[in-house]
Amino acid sequence: VKEETFGRFLELIHPKLNYQHALTQQVRMVEPLREVQLQEGDTKFLHPELQTVLEKATEIQQQFELQPQKLAFLHNIVMTAYRHKWRLRGHQSVDHRIKDLAKLLEAYNLEAVAAFFT
Repeated sequence: VKEETFGRFLELIHPKLNYQHALTQQVRMVEPLREVQLQEGDTKFLHPELQTVLEKATEIQQQFELQPQKLAFLHNIVMTAYRHKWRLRGHQSVDHRIKDLAKLLEAYNLEAVAAFFT
């Protein structure tokens, strides 16, 4: 198996992981933004991105209800690919590194995950 294979795999799965992590961040902002809206009334002083999150709060929360399963599924795919990469190279177990990979996936950054694969 070529070394580039896993880098390409990560590039292909990146948009899905990035979307799911962005959705998580938006959901975390919904309640505080609603509180600001209740206290201030007018939210025109907020950054346009935050205004969009507030306007689409219901839709974001509905998508998020499905999200934990999707995000866990994507994380599992990446961890399985990591295990397979090292098994193909003759290593019996890399379970001791999986916890580190899981932490990297929680604070998702494509470059950091790609560096971990090498």
